[in-house]
Amino acid sequence: MHAFALRSSPLFAIALVLLAACEGPGATGGTRGRNGRGGGGDAGMSGTSDAATGGGGSDEDAGPGAEPSCDGIDEDRDGIVDDGCSCLGDARQACYGGDPRNAGLGACSFGSQPCMPDGEFGTWGACEGWVPPSVEICGGDDEDCDGLVDEGCDCRVGTTTECYETSSGAPIAGSPGVGVCRAGASTCNAVPDGRSVFGACEGAVGPSPEICDNGLDDDCDGTSDEGCTCTIGEEACYETPLGEPLGGTPGIGRCRRGVATCAMTSDGSALGPCIGAIGPGVDACDTGLDEDCDGMIDEGCDPPPADCTVADVLFLVDVTGSMGAAIGEIRRQLSVEIAPALDRSVGDLRMAVASYQDFPTSPYGDFSDVPFRMRQTATSDLMAVQRALDGLSAAGGGDTPESATEALYQSVTSAGLGTLVPRASCSGGGRGQACFRPDATPIIVLVTDAEFHNGPGGSSPYSFVSPTPRTYPQALAALTAIDARVVGVAVNTFGFVALDDLERVATDTGAVDGTGRPIVVDASRGSSAVVDGIVDAVRDLCGR
Repeated sequence: MHAFALRSSPLFAIALVLLAACEGPGATGGTRGRNGRGGGGDAGMSGTSDAATGGGGSDEDAGPGAEPSCDGIDEDRDGIVDDGCSCLGDARQACYGGDPRNAGLGACSFGSQPCMPDGEFGTWGACEGWVPPSVEICGGDDEDCDGLVDEGCDCRVGTTTECYETSSGAPIAGSPGVGVCRAGASTCNAVPDGRSVFGACEGAVGPSPEICDNGLDDDCDGTSDEGCTCTIGEEACYETPLGEPLGGTPGIGRCRRGVATCAMTSDGSALGPCIGAIGPGVDACDTGLDEDCDGMIDEGCDPPPADCTVADVLFLVDVTGSMGAAIGEIRRQLSVEIAPALDRSVGDLRMAVASYQDFPTSPYGDFSDVPFRMRQTATSDLMAVQRALDGLSAAGGGDTPESATEALYQSVTSAGLGTLVPRASCSGGGRGQACFRPDATPIIVLVTDAEFHNGPGGSSPYSFVSPTPRTYPQALAALTAIDARVVGVAVNTFGFVALDDLERVATDTGAVDGTGRPIVVDASRGSSAVVDGIVDAVRDLCGR
């Protein structure tokens, strides 16, 4: 009976309460929180038991203002974790200050809270470091902590997938991996509503028309360069544009290869016609060319009228008033056409320039006329010859005939003519006013539109002129003494009045072609024909 009385006495009740208080703070390891996560069992942390706070360990949310369990979870959602729960010493427990349903799910991780000393027993401080839910970003994690990963996402952001279409989504022909055809890649991108989608296909390569000679299967049909019959570009050929074979051998004589161009077609490549090939022709005499491509030049032809292995060419030009256009054309074309052509006709070439008008005696010439003037002696300096021609200008002249006979005589002698023409002075054995070389064939290209005073047969004679002009026989004797050849270029200013005299002096000096005809060129087509006349006359004389 005594023991029963003690158990039911007020002092016994007080003892039970004190015992319970002492047992609560002494427990370690905390209880498990909602969703199976530990509420206080992390290493280095300890918490009170449900018994110590009278929470009863219920997992149900008691609502704001009533924390049913001291488990590190804010079950009453008042923003304070385990408010009213006691703790002991320097204990620390895992905690979660958000919706208990998210605690420990996905990215929603626990934080921690320390025990704050307050007398014999402490209270739990603020929960720090816990992670609340966020918008799902399709990155492979459960950011919104609902237990589902990347819901509503078509793909994981940043990942790629193989694709075979254009960037606009249109299908591509062919098959990736065949020929040049290659698959592209599509990258997963986030969109504003939290979802993700694959972007445009980038880098896919589809088929294209076959390109010859690149060794690739451009149209992705499994075959490279099909339909290609030639290599793109130019190639040598030796046939007519119609594909007919040419005789002879390219590289011998005038025979030359042409060029055919290989170009792309809709189904491959094809070779175009042969352009520019030259085949054999009929051998012509006195051209210096092997027209029939047999390796021989002018076979069966008579020798050329003059030996032009070494030759000095004198341009003897009438510079009276009517010759302006012809003189201008000779100046312009010397280096462009005349000199290169003469160089082809003559092995060792020098050129000289002289001019004439008439005697300064009325009615034959003006007071300023000169019957002969040496402008440049024989030289290989093309620029010196050009300067001499540039110094020519058309002026003077009285009647139509001019002093061509005197000019021819002065060209091949050194006699001079009083004060009108000084004596020649040539070094190295040069001959005449032009200083023709001793071993060279003198060739005089006489360019005029007028007949000769004191011409062949005594035509157009002078009267009462001093010093006394030379006669045609005197001039001819001087020309033949050094084997000079006179070729003529007849400018048609006055209706070819110069033609007869030019043909006579050409014949008398042996300046004839293979048929015996005098080499006098018709320059009636205009001033440009004068240049052609000079070139043709020397070519005909030299046979090349």
